[in-house]
Amino acid sequence: MAEIDNNPKKEAIDLESPQLYVNRELSLIEFQRRVLDEANDPSVPLLERVRFLSIFGSNMDEFFMIRLAGLKQQVAAGVREAGPDGMTPAEQLVAVRRVANEIKHEAHRIWRDRLLPALQAEGIHVLDYDALPIEAKIELRGYFETAVFP
Repeated sequence: MAEIDNNPKKEAIDLESPQLYVNRELSLIEFQRRVLDEANDPSVPLLERVRFLSIFGSNMDEFFMIRLAGLKQQVAAGVREAGPDGMTPAEQLVAVRRVANEIKHEAHRIWRDRLLPALQAEGIHVLDYDALPIEAKIELRGYFETAVFP
């Protein structure tokens, strides 16, 4: 059975203290970093790693369209009130851009230095559209028009 501590000398916790709170935008970006870590983990099967990188990219697109756009709107509206974490919208925007830029570069490095060479070693080649022969472009155009566009 747990004992009840009736020590009157203990200080009360200040629930208004910003140190007790995590910024939700920065927390979400840190979650995306964990998704990116899966793309960088050599113990994860190669195509799953590529999938994790694509999930990361999709999640970051949504983050910028929704969350970052909301912060930008708050800054444009002149909101200067700090949230529970003690950060104003402008401070959040600066912090988010710094961290997002950092992990964006990490994602590019993982693709360029890890995944693309590993795919090529398995005989999977990722080509630019302009590098394709005309026959492949015609076939892809037909596939796009019948399966993707509709």
